[in-house]
Amino acid sequence: MKSILQIPILLLFFSGCSDSKMEDRPFVFPPEWESHQAVWIAVNDQWGDPESARKQIDVRLQLIEVLHRYVPVKLLTTSDSLASAFLDDLYERSVDTSQIRTIVYPETTYFLRDPGPIFLSNGKELKMANWQGTDSSKVEPGSTTLRKLVDDSLAVRFSYEVQNSPLRFDGGGIVVNNYSAMSIKDYAVRNNEAKFSIEEIENEILNLYGKKQIIWLNGVPLADTKGLKVDNYWGYAPNGHVDAVARFANDSTILVTTI
Repeated sequence: MKSILQIPILLLFFSGCSDSKMEDRPFVFPPEWESHQAVWIAVNDQWGDPESARKQIDVRLQLIEVLHRYVPVKLLTTSDSLASAFLDDLYERSVDTSQIRTIVYPETTYFLRDPGPIFLSNGKELKMANWQGTDSSKVEPGSTTLRKLVDDSLAVRFSYEVQNSPLRFDGGGIVVNNYSAMSIKDYAVRNNEAKFSIEEIENEILNLYGKKQIIWLNGVPLADTKGLKVDNYWGYAPNGHVDAVARFANDSTILVTTI
């Protein structure tokens, strides 16, 4: 069946959610359409050459310009000076900066959806879900993972309890609605096959995120692979992040990207 919508693949944030309807539930990972306490966005000045960095910053300015009207924004930046300059840019766009909270985190972050923070909610409190990092979440030097650094640092700073998982996943590798989690099976197996069966992987995702079923997609689409794609077009991708391919619009609708 032909898909009906293209979905932007530049997604930068995770958010803590709260809803009175969830008060009697265990901790779950809410879908993106639940009400938000805040949206987290990362910004830094390390996107290669100055022109590329400016473009990336402008995208984030545009996002916040819209988002701040509806929800507070928590801005993860690499320095106080960058936070100040970014707030000046927002002020020039008539953004109410009282809706923006800046948090200095020294490690460079790019696509914040992947390393976290990923919040679980029971409607009253928040926890952090902490997957182990994958190859696409590594930062230099060595094999330290951005996922672990972000989760551990922010959890300690803001006194969040952390619910750890032994699985290797990035946040972009799983999307959810209220009842289901969706991921790409090849990606899940590739990251975890040395230690876990597909049944164990499935159970761990369901238990950590508080969902009833897994929807597995087979095969990594060309759009999300690293290397030569078509003709002389080469591109980078994490080889299995489902959020670049398909998303839930609600509990009964899946949107799929088209090219």
